[in-house]
Amino acid sequence: MGQSSEDHHRWFRSHLKDDLLPRWLRAVDAPSGLFMPQLDRAWLPKPRRHATLVSQARLIYNFAVGFRLTGNERYRDAARRGADALLQTFGGNEPGLWAWSAAEDGRILDHHRSAYGHAFVAFGLAHAFAITQDGRFLEAALATVGALKTRFRDRHGPFVPALTPEGVDTGATRTQNPVMHLFEALLALGHEAGVAEAFADAQDIARWAMATMMRENGILPEFYSHDWQPLSEAEGGRIDIGHQFEWAYLLSRAIEVGALP
Repeated sequence: MGQSSEDHHRWFRSHLKDDLLPRWLRAVDAPSGLFMPQLDRAWLPKPRRHATLVSQARLIYNFAVGFRLTGNERYRDAARRGADALLQTFGGNEPGLWAWSAAEDGRILDHHRSAYGHAFVAFGLAHAFAITQDGRFLEAALATVGALKTRFRDRHGPFVPALTPEGVDTGATRTQNPVMHLFEALLALGHEAGVAEAFADAQDIARWAMATMMRENGILPEFYSHDWQPLSEAEGGRIDIGHQFEWAYLLSRAIEVGALP
């Protein structure tokens, strides 16, 4: 007989708890809190390494999940160190704006502002706050959402994908990816961190995405012109199957946690 959904759920939790998360903890946790994710097939560090907003925030989230799943304080300590390092290393003079990447010694390697990276900062810090109740993490997460809504504002859509360190639109092709991950971050702020007003922002993004980005057949194209018209294949447009499933999951999750009616 085939395995039940309960069997699959049990296997997945065991795989996370006993295999994946302990490997990440051993491989990247460091006293500095900067997580270097460049590893070889044996989970050993590669010679040249760096951290980005996305790798730092995703691993903060991983360790928050590890703490919730196991109650092991090592995961909470790692998440706290990672969130502290994010604030201390990637932040600048303006709250809510972050440089893209840093070296192991904390030197900033790339100062440009990525909407995709900022969405992950809000996501990771929401989960860090949820397991530590450290108000600094929540304050920084909310400042990041505020920066996305103001400094990254695009007159045709939610926000531009990237800014120069001086805050100028780089002219990058518009993409649905940071829109999706900000939606994910707002769900985390609302459900995990208890910020009720985050759900209102999530509803606004969902309405805009369904009205503007989604095609009549349910497809969400990946890339758009500066006025948010889908690019043709000849222009570099495409469909990302993984992101189709990710949107489906996040929209379902939004209904589950009460962010969408």
